[in-house]
Amino acid sequence: MMRFSNSYDVIVPNVWRPLPTFLGDKQPYDLNSWIESEEGLKLAQTLDEDDVIVEGYAQYPTWRVHLAYIRSDEGDKDEVVELDGVGGVSILSKAKVFRQGSNFPAFTFLNHAETEAFGKLTKKMGFKIAGLPHYTIWHIYEPSEDDLQEISRLERKKRRHRND
Repeated sequence: MMRFSNSYDVIVPNVWRPLPTFLGDKQPYDLNSWIESEEGLKLAQTLDEDDVIVEGYAQYPTWRVHLAYIRSDEGDKDEVVELDGVGGVSILSKAKVFRQGSNFPAFTFLNHAETEAFGKLTKKMGFKIAGLPHYTIWHIYEPSEDDLQEISRLERKKRRHRND
């Protein structure tokens, strides 16, 4: 286990979101923070330069280790894992990373876009990137139309039981 230190240039927390009980109470929110895998590297070799690997889709089986799934409620909040891709909900970066030219590419970079491309580019430039698997921040829950209908149905059911 590595511990948090000042030697990292970019670091991200683990981002989850609370959910209503009927949806399981909580779920990982940001799956863009990950450790590269052999499968992910092999997949990139089969793609055109402008193709982008998007996490979570069956047509792109990367088998990467996502920061979100390393999380444990009892885990050491100072534990650190080195990452290759980072999510964009909350990124802490030393200014020198940007002063030396890293950015969020407006083009594909190593078959990635946006924050994941930032992670790949920054790492390729020699900077150290890490995530805190047990340091969790919570993203607001934004219910879908289906969720709102289910919440309404459950509330009606609850009121009926109180009136019985």
